[in-house]
Amino acid sequence: MSAMRAANTRICSRFAKPLVVPAPSARPKLLKPLAPRVGVLESLSIDEDGEITWDVVLPNTEDTDRISWPSESVLDGYQLRPGQVPAAAPTSTLPTRPDSLKRSNKPVVLVRDTNAWCPFCERVWLALEEKAVWLALEEKAVPYDCVLIELYNKPEWYKELVPTSLVPAVSFSEDGAVVWESKDILLALEERFPHANPLLPTDEEEKQKALEFLVELEACGIDKTGYAFMTGGRMIGRSAGSAFDQPPPDMAELEAAFVKSLEWFEGSALSRHEGPYLLGAEFSMLDIMMISSLERIGAGLPKFRNFNIRSNPAYPNTAAWFAALAERPAYQKVSSDDQTLQLLFQRMMGLTPGAAAAATRTSAAAAAAAAAAAFAKTQAEVAAAAASEKELQAAKNEAYDALQASAGDVVRDILAKSGVTRYQASPYGATTLSVNGHKPRVALPVREAVEKQVVRVMKALLLGSAGPKPDTSIAAAFGSVAAAFLRNRHQDCGQLGELSPAAAEQLCVACTQALTQSYADGVEALVFTPPEQGSAAAAASAEAAAKIKANKEAIVDDILQKSGIARRGRRSGSTYVSINGNKSQVSPAVRNAVTFHLDRLTTLLLTGSAGPRVTEPEAAAVGAAALAFFRNRASAPRDMSAAATVQFRAACDAVLADIY
Repeated sequence: MSAMRAANTRICSRFAKPLVVPAPSARPKLLKPLAPRVGVLESLSIDEDGEITWDVVLPNTEDTDRISWPSESVLDGYQLRPGQVPAAAPTSTLPTRPDSLKRSNKPVVLVRDTNAWCPFCERVWLALEEKAVWLALEEKAVPYDCVLIELYNKPEWYKELVPTSLVPAVSFSEDGAVVWESKDILLALEERFPHANPLLPTDEEEKQKALEFLVELEACGIDKTGYAFMTGGRMIGRSAGSAFDQPPPDMAELEAAFVKSLEWFEGSALSRHEGPYLLGAEFSMLDIMMISSLERIGAGLPKFRNFNIRSNPAYPNTAAWFAALAERPAYQKVSSDDQTLQLLFQRMMGLTPGAAAAATRTSAAAAAAAAAAAFAKTQAEVAAAAASEKELQAAKNEAYDALQASAGDVVRDILAKSGVTRYQASPYGATTLSVNGHKPRVALPVREAVEKQVVRVMKALLLGSAGPKPDTSIAAAFGSVAAAFLRNRHQDCGQLGELSPAAAEQLCVACTQALTQSYADGVEALVFTPPEQGSAAAAASAEAAAKIKANKEAIVDDILQKSGIARRGRRSGSTYVSINGNKSQVSPAVRNAVTFHLDRLTTLLLTGSAGPRVTEPEAAAVGAAALAFFRNRASAPRDMSAAATVQFRAACDAVLADIY
């Protein structure tokens, strides 16, 4: 802690003088509406059946060369839900009303949470998907509808219908019976639809053995010990007298309890039958009962406790089990991506990322094997690794020293050139203030946000972590601009143009970390996979692009309302205008800039090229804040599949790298 304080003192001492930014040489221009151009999404249509198609102008071709990609393979079941929560859903849903359970013409209606984060809802959803995608005989499939319930705003009719008021619940159309509790629902599905991809052995004796095995799995407590270890003994919610108010638990004890459960799962449960699943070669209800919680634990432990269970050499059977499940289409549809779950745990449980998020703990045997392998390395290999690490640290030190030496000039250049400094005539909203007739100065919150983001970049270079995200949305918005500009245009800031290539690269890495984590702590930037027609990346990209386009108006409003881009008041300037005496609204130029960058994002997803950048730095500044915020808003599987969510976030990161 003392080292951190010393580093903070050393870094923050660079900002002692108020900053006055010179006026721009030319008045900023209004952002022109996006016109069709090479590599740009030109049109998107949704017919009355909800089928989505779009036309894209291919990059590096004449405007007459277009491609039209149909949506059936990537948006099967996707549905818009205007005026409802959520506004769109990846599967067929009914309005959140009591009569929806009776109106459905399908055998099963599943009532689940709106966010699709609940592990118990995922169990039932996965079972229904496994039965719905059964391909042996079409008539054996079990089609279903969903009704979505907000966990913190459950309607009274649902509380009356389900005594526990918990989700999930299932209504069977045949007789109107309602069943709740996920295990009871799974058993009811097997009883009512035994021939639709049976999830338990059909032989009665084997079925009984499987159910007894399931009791053992539940008794091992790997889900409870895993959540306890990941959360430090806490669960969602803070209230007086809760675990949050108790003395901190012994983390060593929590880890030991989880490892004991994991070793039983690895050595006893997964080795009982030959094959990757709990019953051997056949996927079953037992896998469904275990994966929903272990999916969440597997996503959270590497981030918050530096413990990897999905690809840990100490637990090969567990790794093979995760890998086999990841190949199943039904699981791909209902599972979440890691960043969604990690962001959820941070917000709902107050967790903070570990110091070395990608570290992997191993058993004593695996550690011994690793030590033996390391000992077997030649002296040349050891020396080469040490030299490489030394060169990397030298590059970081060079970048840090240069940034510290010219921090004041760097901040001035960011303020003057990035588009965050806007005078009263700017259509993007003013960020300068003139007090008592004095020369206009950049509003204090704007200047402080830029300064603090530069400090975060310096911390990333010096300490390996940028530290906590900005404490307000306005600070995050201006901080995003600062990090994006510094990464892409560092040669125009202070004396940073004199950095060696290696030091410049490390500066970019640090800026990327600060930018990606402007709105969420501990988030890692992702690498975008260009879509090649027919590839998995193309399908995921197409799904993400179509959902963004279909919900673009709502997305723009969400960004403007919550990102800190739209502001009122004197302290940080205002982006609201009143036209012809009408009620004030967000400046059209600001809205256009957000829309433009969403179009660049969807174009990149569909074609692999984002197309031309904006020329106005003010519009680029709005775009940087918009995409930095938006990348952490969408989530799987509420908005799109896990694969599409990963591709979407990676595309945001790619466009952010190309803002200036």
